[in-house]
Amino acid sequence: MCAILGILENIDDIKVQGIAKLAIDKGFDMLSDKQQFILKEGISDYILEECPNCGIHIDYEDMENAIFNNRCQDCENDW
Repeated sequence: MCAILGILENIDDIKVQGIAKLAIDKGFDMLSDKQQFILKEGISDYILEECPNCGIHIDYEDMENAIFNNRCQDCENDW
């Protein structure tokens, strides 16, 4: 959730802000499918769901690091 916390101040849509805060407090998996969709669409410019280097799925907990390094933790370790 660190990735969401870091971009929360850049989200303009109040609805998306509320869902993001709920995701931070309760966890992304506790959101309904509709809330997850709205959140993903609202922050799509700020998320990286798969490693651009190797293509593996990146968990939200690791996303901030992956966005900063432009690769997943495995690729970062190999690099």
